[in-house]
Amino acid sequence: MILRNFIRAKLFILFFACEFLTGFSQSTSIDFDYLQVVEAPRGAIGFIGTAANYHINGGPNYLGIRLNNAAVGTRAGYYTFGYQAGSRIPITNALNLHPKLMFTSGGGAESNDGSGGFLTTAAMLDYSIGQFNVGLGGQYSYVSTGIIQGWSPMVSLSLSQDFSRSPYALVEAQIFTNAMYSIWNQHDRNTAFVGVGGRLFDDHMYKSVYLTAAVTDLGGYMDVYGGYGIYSDFGNFRTLAEINLGTGGGGRAPAGGGVLAGIQGELQWHYRGKFMGLSSGVLKWIDGPFYFSFTGLHLGTDFNFTSTQNE
Repeated sequence: MILRNFIRAKLFILFFACEFLTGFSQSTSIDFDYLQVVEAPRGAIGFIGTAANYHINGGPNYLGIRLNNAAVGTRAGYYTFGYQAGSRIPITNALNLHPKLMFTSGGGAESNDGSGGFLTTAAMLDYSIGQFNVGLGGQYSYVSTGIIQGWSPMVSLSLSQDFSRSPYALVEAQIFTNAMYSIWNQHDRNTAFVGVGGRLFDDHMYKSVYLTAAVTDLGGYMDVYGGYGIYSDFGNFRTLAEINLGTGGGGRAPAGGGVLAGIQGELQWHYRGKFMGLSSGVLKWIDGPFYFSFTGLHLGTDFNFTSTQNE
């Protein structure tokens, strides 16, 4: 359940990457992985990584965009964003050798070296199960000045998808701005947040993702979290309720950061493909005292696209 919700917390990449790739009618894949590096003298940092890949001519070689966020150790709230490239070289019908190169940049959560470039080389052995690839191997990472570096085992899960124009399968989605204000919180100070978000809808369920940053009081704080919820339509109105999981930290947040969990609800009003939503909820670190409630205003657009998944 935790892994599945971390996956949802990264879907923001997918909304834009997959919408872009539909015009090419080409093969794509979505990667989720976990690796560790060591920051002297603090110890290990565990990163959850997500990437959206474009496969060149539908083959095994790919290029992609990638987001890393620290979820284990004292540096949760450390985010990096960039690119990756790799290839799946067939060994048997089910086994592939999977080398990849990743370069991202970023920082946060009181880095000892200010952070910067994050270079990772990795090699894994992938096992294919239908449209899924499960990988196990190793990686070596070097960050900025070398204060953060090291090798570790690496595990990955990849989902292959084919976005094409036929056959048509209608998918409903939303993209919106997210302005939030918190009065009740652990630090006892009013705090404003701004960000963006998105949702993908099924019949009565949906997946969501949010990227927000503090603009007052907790300057430098940022979080990325996803959700899974239910919704109902009543004419031009839509009600939504969801549970959330992700990571957040940095800036003036206590203890650097941590894994976030929470709940929220929203009432939306729709008109000609646009919508306005009023939301309310609470988020709390699972392993720490930090929490904040919020009231939010969402302004966004509804859109549909067509896709098929490889069977």
